[in-house]
Amino acid sequence: MSSSFTRFVLALVVLCGALTIPGAAWAQDDPEAKKREAAAHYHEGRRLFDKELYTAAIERFQRAHELFPAPANIYNIAKSYERLGASNLCVESYQSYLKLHEETHGRPAPDAIDVRNAIEKCRLGARIPLSIESDPPGATVYLQEMDKVVGQTPYLTNTDPGTYRLRLTLDGYQPFERTLQVRPGEPLKVVFKLEKFSAIGQLMVNANVVGAAIYVDGKNVGLTPFSDAITLSAGAHQVTVQKDDYSTYTNRVEIAANETTTVDATVFLTNPPKTWKGYTGYTTLTVGLGSVAAGYFLGAKADTYFRGSPDFDDYAGYQKLAYGAGAGLAFTGILLAIFESLDDQAIKEGDALTYHPGAPWDRRFSLREGP
Repeated sequence: MSSSFTRFVLALVVLCGALTIPGAAWAQDDPEAKKREAAAHYHEGRRLFDKELYTAAIERFQRAHELFPAPANIYNIAKSYERLGASNLCVESYQSYLKLHEETHGRPAPDAIDVRNAIEKCRLGARIPLSIESDPPGATVYLQEMDKVVGQTPYLTNTDPGTYRLRLTLDGYQPFERTLQVRPGEPLKVVFKLEKFSAIGQLMVNANVVGAAIYVDGKNVGLTPFSDAITLSAGAHQVTVQKDDYSTYTNRVEIAANETTTVDATVFLTNPPKTWKGYTGYTTLTVGLGSVAAGYFLGAKADTYFRGSPDFDDYAGYQKLAYGAGAGLAFTGILLAIFESLDDQAIKEGDALTYHPGAPWDRRFSLREGP
């Protein structure tokens, strides 16, 4: 009896399986059944979205779209990515929604303008909010480029992920430098406390040419003309002023507390052009030597052909005149050449600067200019 009952149960199971499997396959091929299953996934996705479970909601919307492709599924996927801050996926999904809607309905989506605005919002979201504050506020902010001011604290911006150099400066406080690491999807807010100088003074740097770089203790503080006072701690500091094609000015200055120290830097062309003195001197020297040679020639000719004749005295006079003129011209040429070699304080046309205390920088040509 037990064996017969077992065979009966097995037969019943086989029969039920044979009847069930075709029904299941039929259900999978039934469009209405797929639509109902897709609707169930869609509504579950909406429920998860409302609970701010966006990753789980995306999985439901994707499953609904596999069963029954519809623009609404893609739209909700894009919305979920937007809430997650996944900027690239957000943009791609919104664009797919617009494309699918037009392919499905033959016309642009009615909310196309709002969707495009959402796309721009996602693109903007790819840049990370960065907030920089200081105590006290009002510090000058340099970000990445140490010679370019981007603002003052508190400073707000949106930037790409990456590593950035930060420098803060404020009169009366020590310059502050730090490296910031901006990570994708993580807004960054930093607050730095600035330290006061224990004893400070002011440095003014004047120069005789425009566009020369000013370095204080090896750091570039600006280009001439530079009319701002530089706040430094009391003590010794090195000041360097340099410009291409010019000599380099370097000086060690002592900054006194609560006082302003002024440095007047002068630089000149390392290879100054020749002036009229050089050209005239070399020409005069050449003519002078030629005159001396001519005098010698006249003397030799008189001794050879005119000695004892009335013309001898004339040639002897010509010789003395040539010697005297030649010597004078040669001497003048040598002096001009010497003056030319000593006159090395030359600057290019348009580079000259003259500073008048109490007045703005004024371009004036007070020195010899090059071409």
